Amino acid sequence: MNRSRHLVVVFCLSALGATVPSIARAQSAAVATSTSFRATSATQSDAVSAGDRLAATATIQEVVSTHALGSPRGTRLILAGPQGLLDASVGPYLATDVQQSLAVGQSVTVDGVISTFNGHDFLLVRRLTVGDRQITIRNDRGFLVHPASAGARHNEIVTKGDNQ
Repeated sequence: MNRSRHLVVVFCLSALGATVPSIARAQSAAVATSTSFRATSATQSDAVSAGDRLAATATIQEVVSTHALGSPRGTRLILAGPQGLLDASVGPYLATDVQQSLAVGQSVTVDGVISTFNGHDFLLVRRLTVGDRQITIRNDRGFLVHPASAGARHNEIVTKGDNQ
């Protein structure tokens, strides 16, 4: 009985060991194929793929507050900038006054990471700057910051010059 348990454990470990490298290869292949955005480098010709960090100043073309199947949860901004059109997710926890201040034609600065959901690239915004207000949307690990959480100080609206 003990011997059969050991054999089952050895089999499971070897099956897991064979699966992990193939999953990693599949994920890296998916990352390498996403090229719908353009980078902000000096040449403006480098493709940006999923996992790349992107900072841009852009104009709001549309504020999307209704959830679309296959997109990140929360408010999204369709932005026009030097990279072309960006679908930027600012999450579900924006303060009401910030959300109401977002308008078509307004210039904003975003900083975040490109991620692919169901074959569509999104910019997961970490920091959003609207006028002279800087809002932290996600922490440095990419998790959404909820203003009512203990980490609410990370989601404070900072006026330029306060901490500079």
